[in-house]
Amino acid sequence: MFGLMIADLITKENQFDIPSLLGKWEFIKSNNYNHMLEEIEKGCCANTFLVFHNNAPLSMSNNNFHTLCDEIVDICLILSFITAKCVTVTGSNPNSDIAFLQLGDRFLRSRAIIGFRALEMIKSFQELFASGISSYQIPIKERRLRLFLSHWLSGLTCFTMEDLFLSACVEMDIVKQCEITKSRQDLNYFKGMKEASQRYGIPELSKDFKNMRNDLIHYGSLSAVNYKAKSKVECAKVVADTLNWIDLYIINVLNMSSALSAGSRWLAKEIEIYLPSISVPS
Repeated sequence: MFGLMIADLITKENQFDIPSLLGKWEFIKSNNYNHMLEEIEKGCCANTFLVFHNNAPLSMSNNNFHTLCDEIVDICLILSFITAKCVTVTGSNPNSDIAFLQLGDRFLRSRAIIGFRALEMIKSFQELFASGISSYQIPIKERRLRLFLSHWLSGLTCFTMEDLFLSACVEMDIVKQCEITKSRQDLNYFKGMKEASQRYGIPELSKDFKNMRNDLIHYGSLSAVNYKAKSKVECAKVVADTLNWIDLYIINVLNMSSALSAGSRWLAKEIEIYLPSISVPS
């Protein structure tokens, strides 16, 4: 049995299973979940779930071990995206037959993230993952979602509105590069966004995104030459629109629109109040 501890997964579900290439992953809520939840709400990291893979052989091959590690990394990234928390492996469960001496570089380190909304779920995790994690791994690889979602998580540890938006701009560059690979065309930054919008049936971002991105990258301000004389509220709206576009993009890439609400979890007013701006003060 291969057992791991999972940090910062918050859900009403007490347990759920995810089919695996080698069997299934079983997620079980920790006995002290409520206490751990209090710690997370204070801005700490805490182990809220245990996960077991009961079909993992004691003497598994390196290939099987890497398969399991890849699966749990991808599962945790998807759960992180849904919950706006850094859901990650923190170590082996004490009852595991296979134990890590230390976590390798493929695992994200736990990081406290508070203040952001989870996506609204239409289905349970049990239903969401019913087809198995392997059904998501091809689009994860094709659209470079390990890098994308890792950077998305880093953005949620931001200090300022500029931090959050800059991370989103880097994520959009990954989108552009994927579109260049897919279409075999040389696309500029904004054209890449338009191609992805058309591919996944997502409303296109306005030119305000491009203009504010260029101002931040080239002039160090959310409002400078291209997106000129804008208030913090107006800048916050572009940030919210960008993050909501990213939500739609990920949901459609992973074909999860029947399980996750495509509503707007990012609200300009909340971003404006919650995050300071070092270049466009109120």
